[in-house]
Amino acid sequence: MRAKPKQYSSSQISPSGEIWESPRDMSGMYTHMLLEDFCGSYSVFFSPNWHDRHFYDIEPSSDPLKNILTLQEPWDLDRILDRLLSEITRILIEHGKAYVEIILWKDNDGSIKGISFEPLKPIISITGIHKSLFISRQYSKKFCLYRIDHKRLIVFDLHDLGYSRQFFNRILKRINKRDITKVSDFTFNKNLEFDFTKYAESADYQLLKETKGIHWYGRNSSNQYMDSFYLVWREAKFRCLRKRILDYLLDKINEALLPYHGLAGFSGKVIANCKNVDYSQDFEKLQNGEISVSQFSDRLYLNPEIVEKTED
Repeated sequence: MRAKPKQYSSSQISPSGEIWESPRDMSGMYTHMLLEDFCGSYSVFFSPNWHDRHFYDIEPSSDPLKNILTLQEPWDLDRILDRLLSEITRILIEHGKAYVEIILWKDNDGSIKGISFEPLKPIISITGIHKSLFISRQYSKKFCLYRIDHKRLIVFDLHDLGYSRQFFNRILKRINKRDITKVSDFTFNKNLEFDFTKYAESADYQLLKETKGIHWYGRNSSNQYMDSFYLVWREAKFRCLRKRILDYLLDKINEALLPYHGLAGFSGKVIANCKNVDYSQDFEKLQNGEISVSQFSDRLYLNPEIVEKTED
């Protein structure tokens, strides 16, 4: 919870100091990397220009929504949304469902001057007719019970994206078991026969197999079971999946803002200035030999303006 501006009152009900309840046995190297890659900054991952600090914007640009969303951190929309969306993504992946409280900031006259969002971290949630009940654990180890009206909640659900709520969690658990650091003790025991090379080969194959549904390849571009074409194919598919999640998050936020258009005096929506991630035509050109794997890779990783200048 952010420090509230002195001149405004907050509608926040959720408590401060909620403890993040991550699933158990998720300390492996692969799980850590996957969560970093999936939940990292969307603006860094998708920005057409890495030096541009205007990845997120408001449409139309003249709409007062930017001032409303940045009331606590003036004009820092990128940082506010990057932090929020990364946290929601993490909760979605680990728990399958994420709750976010809509917080209204009002002046002394009762006018809405700001809107912010607070991701909840409940260990138990119960949906009622008009309100949802949450129980969370705080840093003090005490349990906290609170209720929030449904009109002040945004609910994100993996079901909306076509996945079961345990889909990502199962992948995290499986790749956690494949973590090569967990067998390092065997290599120091001379009384045990352990073929490290064979284990590494098996781990490479199993990692690709167990993450095929999300196209992540464990940051190992030298995986012996991937040729250059398969590598860029998986990377492109991974980017498309992350873009689909980003679009879903922004759509849900914009939908939740609709009831406040008249109340807060805005009509705009949040957009993201993403580089193009529709690689279907590029795949076709690659298969037809019109472009090389190297050229396709440039489209994936480089600034589009650099690619265009190179091709010219």
